[in-house]
Amino acid sequence: GQRSREAQAVMNLMIANPLRVRWVHWQQAAVLSQPLLNARPSSHSDSASEGAGRPGHSSALEGVAGRRAFARTQLYKQAAISHIELLVPTVETARVSWLMRALTANEASVLLVGPSGSGKTLICRDAGALKRMAAAGCIATAYFLCARTQVGELRTFLERKLEHAAFGVLRPPASAFAVSLLLDDLNMVKPDAHGASPPLELVRQLLDNKGWHSRQQGKPGFSWRTIERVHTRATLAPAGGARYPVSERVLRHFCVLACPPLNDEAMTTIYTSAFADPLARSWAPRIVAATISLYKATVEHLRPSIAYPHYTFNPRDISRVVQGVLVAPSEQLEKAGCAPRLWWHECSRVFADRCNTPEELFWFGSLCAPLVRAHFGEEALLQMPRRAKGAAEGSRLGRGTSFAQLIPRDLPGIFA
Repeated sequence: GQRSREAQAVMNLMIANPLRVRWVHWQQAAVLSQPLLNARPSSHSDSASEGAGRPGHSSALEGVAGRRAFARTQLYKQAAISHIELLVPTVETARVSWLMRALTANEASVLLVGPSGSGKTLICRDAGALKRMAAAGCIATAYFLCARTQVGELRTFLERKLEHAAFGVLRPPASAFAVSLLLDDLNMVKPDAHGASPPLELVRQLLDNKGWHSRQQGKPGFSWRTIERVHTRATLAPAGGARYPVSERVLRHFCVLACPPLNDEAMTTIYTSAFADPLARSWAPRIVAATISLYKATVEHLRPSIAYPHYTFNPRDISRVVQGVLVAPSEQLEKAGCAPRLWWHECSRVFADRCNTPEELFWFGSLCAPLVRAHFGEEALLQMPRRAKGAAEGSRLGRGTSFAQLIPRDLPGIFA
């Protein structure tokens, strides 16, 4: 009926937009837009009567055009937020992905090593890679290890993905050729009192002997089970903190590929493409460049220590800032001074909320003026808030501090 035609019109408008994000599945646009269209008034008269009692009701949301604009805005938000969880191809990710495909095609075990935020898990779980696996008859599954992972949990998880082909033999289901097992955060498993990691020893036994000892239901003791056509991939971050060294007996079975940290060009490409809405896209280069500069300064100044172990920053913090900016209606970004104020607020929530001392908070606030002046201009700097007169430095500062309180009033060259 009318609702389906309106949803189809919204979908056609999204598909015709040349600025769309190509890796978002727009086939879900009709499903997503249907409840949004139903949430708005069904006619112009209903819209007028509903908005009459609300002050400041915008006439742009009245009628079919308003409902379409509202649904289009929500679709852009959904596309931008979903984009953070998807892989944006860069030069390094393309190289690593090609090498991983070549190795797994020859049934080799692959280990991706790199710092947090370098895209190891996204490379392994890329939608394109999963589609190629499905076309080749391979079932992709993932197991996320942690400090409390037990060996029985990992054994049961994989055995449920397989079928009993013969006595003591486990194979993939008849509809699949192989099973691709992803072990995320391989060195998160905490060693026991003797220094051994039973879950990792189970993985070593699988790679070394193509099977393991498993307990049969209703029978005492263990029996050997041969496991066939299971390909293993894993990710690993440098040891330190809550990550532990992995035994060489386990690592020797993997082909190790390095995922280097993202450089400025790669981060700019990734996070700029998250701005799918044309109204917000004009702010993308400035917001992303300012966030990257703030991130690099924070990483350089706030280093983790025994007293402050939470000073660990990675590119995921940039994605949190971008997501926070994209939650705001794109029309608000057109108002004078709104975009820089919103950006600084999100940066304060992501970075400044980790500061423990007033000195660190005011150091963070001192970054506002040079960053806003360099990326948003002098006029935007005049629109930024400032601390009220008479407010003592260090007073009422803590978690959730207003971003206006972080800007020292007496710093030279910040405000007139």
